[in-house]
Amino acid sequence: MKTEPFNWHKTGNSIVIIGGASGIGLAAAHQFVNDGLNVLIADWDKENLQSAIAALQINVSAAQKVVDFECDVSSMEDM
Repeated sequence: MKTEPFNWHKTGNSIVIIGGASGIGLAAAHQFVNDGLNVLIADWDKENLQSAIAALQINVSAAQKVVDFECDVSSMEDM
């Protein structure tokens, strides 16, 4: 049976980016928002996280969501 590859660039899909408040993670978040995806960014740096969300909100459509989650993925208590 032949299956079609998953199209993650489809509007309405969601993605979680760990370490997305700066650098490559933030660049990826911008691209995913531009592609119409809902984005959740997890990061330990509260200031960068808030700045990233504010920057991403500029390009969010009414049907999209951009959410932040402050956590340290190296800490089981945060997860």
